[in-house]
Amino acid sequence: MWRRVLLAQRAVTAYYGVMPPVDSVQALELMRLACVNIGAHWQEHLEFWEGDDPGDYNITSVFAEYLVDMYERGQTDDFAAIFSLIEQMIVDGTDESRSLIVVGVLESIRNISSHKRFGEKVFTTWMKPNTLQAWTEVARRWVGKSSLADVIRAERGR
Repeated sequence: MWRRVLLAQRAVTAYYGVMPPVDSVQALELMRLACVNIGAHWQEHLEFWEGDDPGDYNITSVFAEYLVDMYERGQTDDFAAIFSLIEQMIVDGTDESRSLIVVGVLESIRNISSHKRFGEKVFTTWMKPNTLQAWTEVARRWVGKSSLADVIRAERGR
């Protein structure tokens, strides 16, 4: 399935000369396709929301939980492809999809894995330059803060 996504991207790139920006809907679908073993996590997510729209950031938390869980299980074979996709979306995404990936996926990975014995730094192994820069920026925003409310207040200058 992941190969079909890459082939579709290459076809669009060949036709237009460049890959058009990835929007938030495409970003979520590409992430779902890239996380090839997400089935159980995804099903649990769907059951929890009982058909209601969970919102994009709740969807991204499923990807973050999946990646942390896969790392914990030692099942990281797909991480290179997944983090390459994350890099591509940070570089080629719209502002909305870029924010969704950085705040929704990367920040959630940091927060979830910070409570694990292995910590959040283990994920930098698979990160490309722009992803690593975004990861570092997320960490910088949390320095001296103890809650999401603190981060939001600081960003709003309050």
